[in-house]
Amino acid sequence: MNIPLQDINNLGRSSLEKRMMRNSEECIRKKRRKEEENGRIAFLNLKISIQVDQMSKEYMKAIKMI
Repeated sequence: MNIPLQDINNLGRSSLEKRMMRNSEECIRKKRRKEEENGRIAFLNLKISIQVDQMSKEYMKAIKMI
């Protein structure tokens, strides 16, 4: 008979303890997702600022040529 590891870990725990563990795991997952999202946003902001910098340099070159 195979008993999942999670069930073995939960043996002897009250339903409140189990619920608290699930909630804390869910909080950790949400926090991780939020951090990943913030990382993607920061990367996109960096990418945009590099593009704007590049465009401003090209604009300055064009003005000097006139």
